[in-house]
Amino acid sequence: MIIRKLFAVFFLVATLPGCFYNVPDYPEGWAKLLTESGCPELNGWYSDKGRAYLGARFNPSIYLIILGGSVNDMDDAEYLRITQSDDQIRLETYSASRSLMNALTFRIGGRTCTNGFLKLDVPDTDEFLSQEGVVSYEAKGHSLAKSVDGALILRVDSTAVGFALAIPAASKDRIWIRFESVKP
Repeated sequence: MIIRKLFAVFFLVATLPGCFYNVPDYPEGWAKLLTESGCPELNGWYSDKGRAYLGARFNPSIYLIILGGSVNDMDDAEYLRITQSDDQIRLETYSASRSLMNALTFRIGGRTCTNGFLKLDVPDTDEFLSQEGVVSYEAKGHSLAKSVDGALILRVDSTAVGFALAIPAASKDRIWIRFESVKP
């Protein structure tokens, strides 16, 4: 009898999914977003270090988040330069001495721009994890917009699914990061 009860409890615990959902709206304290029907015009210079909504213990960096830069030299990245045409956008990070550190070019197509956000197809940001009883897959989406005061806004959406000790889990998360416009 006790074995049946223990098996029933174990079965319930093992099959109950864990779901986490944290998708905050655009921060109220920040300048409003430019609302455009197509692609936002993002040409300009910005600080490479941003400010995350709900606070982060570090200053998020475009160099690290999008351009795949190294954590070892992340502090050297000072500026982000964006040049945009009708069919592509180029992101370049520079050091304080204005030496080019890293750059990526993204194509702009019909489905990449909606409601004033430009969706970037950032390479190598999806992650698969398999270790110590956890198997998971996380997919991230990166979108850029501009606020009315000229700041660059990065929205990072992530969705993850997996198993932790045979318990299914899923999560959806959104992070907002603001990068100030600068004149280098």
